[in-house]
Amino acid sequence: MRVRILLLNPPCRDGHRHVREGRCTHPTSLWGTAWPPYTLALLGGRLGRRGHQVRLIDGAAGDVRFAELRSIVGSYKPDLALLTVAASTFPSDLEAIAQIRAAAPGGRVGVLGVYPSAMPEECLSGELHPDFVVRGEPELSVEAAVENLELEGEVAPLPGLTVRLGNTVVHGPDRPLVQDVASLGKPDWSLVRTSRYQIPFLRRRFLTVLTSRGCPYQCTFCTQRLYYGRAVRVRSPGAISAEIEELKTRFGIHDFFLWSECFSADREHAHAVCQALKGVSGISWVVTTRADCVDPDLLCAMREAGCWLIGFGFESASPQILKACRKGHTVADSIQAAQWAREAGLHVLGHFVFGLPGETAHTARATLELALMMDIDFAQFYCVAPYPGTELYELWRKSPAGQRASLSVLSQERACMSTEQLSRREIERWRRRAVWRFYGRPRTIALLARLGLGGVVGAVGSPSFTY
Repeated sequence: MRVRILLLNPPCRDGHRHVREGRCTHPTSLWGTAWPPYTLALLGGRLGRRGHQVRLIDGAAGDVRFAELRSIVGSYKPDLALLTVAASTFPSDLEAIAQIRAAAPGGRVGVLGVYPSAMPEECLSGELHPDFVVRGEPELSVEAAVENLELEGEVAPLPGLTVRLGNTVVHGPDRPLVQDVASLGKPDWSLVRTSRYQIPFLRRRFLTVLTSRGCPYQCTFCTQRLYYGRAVRVRSPGAISAEIEELKTRFGIHDFFLWSECFSADREHAHAVCQALKGVSGISWVVTTRADCVDPDLLCAMREAGCWLIGFGFESASPQILKACRKGHTVADSIQAAQWAREAGLHVLGHFVFGLPGETAHTARATLELALMMDIDFAQFYCVAPYPGTELYELWRKSPAGQRASLSVLSQERACMSTEQLSRREIERWRRRAVWRFYGRPRTIALLARLGLGGVVGAVGSPSFTY
């Protein structure tokens, strides 16, 4: 039996659009763009090649409004709906599940993402609930669920799956990570309208290309291990360049986000990727990595291969805070990496977080001054968010505020946890102050004008640039 499958990044009842892609779960307002739904497109490609009927709908890109969901699902009548969900949007995601059940009462509903991977039982509790949760790396577990549905008419607690059977939640064993990530194939981007994913100021379409999975580092605030684990597994540089060449030819796309948890965690592989991409003409790309995972030779190789923007998670100017959150690099590493990148001719995006444990007015001011002092072009400022599955979440849940709070308060734009010396309101003020100070500088205004991006700082202080 061929299974009719709906892959859905659901719309929200409040009208906001949310990216739910691996560890990146945030409103589109945070970056000013929707990210291409890599995981869903990859699942769509694999399931389609197995002969199943697949439809992909991305609420983050405006494919559907909440009020339209029931009608659209009713016309498609999926046997299985697979939703990407997040902790902060889960109440709305459950309402979307209710709409799906009403429109396709005979179908099954599953959810995937870092939140259900961290808290599968919580996702399956309550009156409104999906039928099953996909834990961790989803591709093989989803295919097993579809095969079981095809043969048995149900989804069983297979490896990587947690299933609700009546009032009982049953966990299948953990599924080992895919060692050969090349075996997963490529996303089927024909399932989406690529015109919806654009670099705002360049107004050019972009797509995501996977270079590796996994990150060996142990930052206490990061959820990536829930999805892709700690072991770094790389794709062949030749396969990466061939995929980019194909996307350029097939879709006319020349801008790419090379997707990995840390592009240069394996520096030898990063060099090999650059060498391969030198053979692909007329492309530009961006990456994110760590300040202690680059050197001048690699950064120059990246620039020569078409990279124009590199993002670093600098986080804080406090050595004590960096140590406490096990970031693993120093402030000196941050300054050096930014300098090397600029000397290589790259634009630099720095990520900074306010409200990490130990934050004071002094450390917050030092972080702001570091952002202003470093030779970087863009900065993204966050309030720390204690996502489920992280050590930071466990710390937050032990606090009186964390015990009372709903997970829907989790946000990188609004503070939901305080420190011993700073209230949530004060943390938010530091974030807003940082945005206005950084983007109000003449040098930044001039750069944004050259890129055609005026008036970037909104009322909540979120610059509208991509990546």
